[in-house]
Amino acid sequence: MLALLNWSAGLWADNTDPFPEVNPYAYYGNMSVTVKVSRGSEALQNVVVAVYSGNELRGKASPGNPQKPGVTYLTVYGNKKGEKLYFKVYDGSDGLTYEKDYGQTYKYNGKIGSPQKPYELVLDDKDKTIILTESTGVTNLTKAGNVSFERSFTAGKASTICLPFAMTSVSGGKVYEFVSVECDSKEGWVATMSDATPDGNLVLETDADKPYLFLPDATGPVIFSGAIAQLPATFTPGSTQNNDWTFHGTYSRLTYGTEPFTGTVFGFAATDGTSIDGKTEVVAGQFVKAGTGAYMPPFRAYLTYSGSKKALQAPARGTAGTWGLPDRITVKLVSRSGTVTGVGSLDIATGEAVIERWFELSGRPMDGTPTSPGIYINGNGKKVVIR
Repeated sequence: MLALLNWSAGLWADNTDPFPEVNPYAYYGNMSVTVKVSRGSEALQNVVVAVYSGNELRGKASPGNPQKPGVTYLTVYGNKKGEKLYFKVYDGSDGLTYEKDYGQTYKYNGKIGSPQKPYELVLDDKDKTIILTESTGVTNLTKAGNVSFERSFTAGKASTICLPFAMTSVSGGKVYEFVSVECDSKEGWVATMSDATPDGNLVLETDADKPYLFLPDATGPVIFSGAIAQLPATFTPGSTQNNDWTFHGTYSRLTYGTEPFTGTVFGFAATDGTSIDGKTEVVAGQFVKAGTGAYMPPFRAYLTYSGSKKALQAPARGTAGTWGLPDRITVKLVSRSGTVTGVGSLDIATGEAVIERWFELSGRPMDGTPTSPGIYINGNGKKVVIR
């Protein structure tokens, strides 16, 4: 086993590993996997092999023994027998990722392949996928084909997303499109987002280049996948406008004060530890007013206001901010039937943006507040009895 772990480190100096790190402490057990990667009759040494179950990375490694080209030894982690596994292979020679699904499953203390007879992974064009990362933006989108983007989210924390490809399905949460920001005499400023999750019926797919708000079902990584049939001359993120408010997407890192990231700007922080003002640390899902030191990573979206400062004064809501900004903006997530399924307060002063949702005991999110008797879990993770 020590020899296998030593080879698992691999020789990966010339290329960037596109896969996240594995947390072995999150799982109860592991199994060993030995594979050989090839294209036709050529064994591939400049690769990274990753094993996934759903959206979770369970193990990764690269070939390390030049005496056995293309052979990779992996420790794959899991929780229960029968979890479905599939492979992703990043090829450093072309910068593409290939996905292979052979119907393998997790077995505690089990194995797939062996040093004497490794499991064969043969790459071909139909399996290739371009993986987008925040470090590359859209610069590696040089070929048409399958595309994916992965990001980690925090349960109950909304975050923005803007991608250069359409999606016919979204797993791990729901996407909402911007409708409006309006001032209500009772509720103050209200931002409305409408459910735009593809369902194969009313909504066939999301729009490429369109900014959305994404609300995850759970904490962890989510993989967004789609395809680009034909490359455009340039990739241009879109926007959605309602009166003086506009929801913009971005494919590049933006720094506040540099066009177009100027003026009255509000943005969601996407990951824990992101510094918004150069001093303050925030957590995933926060919504803050941008100022000096703020930046927006690629594949995100932000909200701007282009009207007069006086028009921002919210009636019946007390003293407004320095620029007439309200102290709080309420976000409403609305289903296709018009039901409010989630409500959250966006505190511009603190940056807090937590969506209040309800869940069944199984953990499945509910559409709206429960009305039938039973035991439910609220957005704070506490059990509540409805009688």
